[in-house]
Amino acid sequence: MKTLEDIKAMSYQEKDELEDLVLEIIDNNDLVKLKDILK
Repeated sequence: MKTLEDIKAMSYQEKDELEDLVLEIIDNNDLVKLKDILK
C-alpha cells in the first residue's frame, strides 16, 4: 500500500506502472487486490 505522499513523490514512470497495475486488477475483477491497494 502506498500513501498519497508516496505516490506524489514517485516518478512519472513509477506512477504509470502503478496505474497499469490498478487497471489490470480492475480488468481481472480482483476486488481483494484492489481493496488492498486502495487502503
